[in-house]
Amino acid sequence: MKMPYKFSYSFIEPIKRHRTFVSFIMILIGLCIFCAILAGIKFNKSSLLISFSNVVIVKFLRGSTGFGGMLFTNIFTISIFSVIIITSCCKKYTISIGIFFYGYYVYAQMLTLIAFILEYGIINTLVIAFCMLLSMILMLFLLLELFLSCLELINDNYYFKYAFTNCLPILICILILLLVQNVVFFVLRNYIIVLVY
Repeated sequence: MKMPYKFSYSFIEPIKRHRTFVSFIMILIGLCIFCAILAGIKFNKSSLLISFSNVVIVKFLRGSTGFGGMLFTNIFTISIFSVIIITSCCKKYTISIGIFFYGYYVYAQMLTLIAFILEYGIINTLVIAFCMLLSMILMLFLLLELFLSCLELINDNYYFKYAFTNCLPILICILILLLVQNVVFFVLRNYIIVLVY
């Protein structure tokens, strides 16, 4: 089966074809967000402080890393998750690996957002938190679409040969989202008063 390069992509059709899988992922996202909220509240009320030393957006807002460093780190991180998702969909019994890492990504991003708000206050971080939440939602949607795109080729004998071609539109969208996200935070840091010390 030879597949042509696709430069157009329908975001709705894969969702319609894999409704059961999408429903399962929605439940997983809900559970991960719930666990992240509980964990964030627990850490906030305890003596344990969540360190932001490895959170690239907070490092950028504090001035300890530059625009290039933030962009490279975000692209590198998402690339790892994307490769794991694509690789895990080669067989039915390996999908659980991708689902686990997808859930971990949801949990980690939500926990970081909650800890960020609790640490610096909702008033101080309202605009930043909204941008973080919006970019997280869009990224989760694109990673879900990456899953669905890979499911079209599951158990195919030439899976790895055609997987990149099938996922190319989604990967381009992910790259564009990362660029826009980083530009937005660059503007926020340089032209809006950001109360992150």
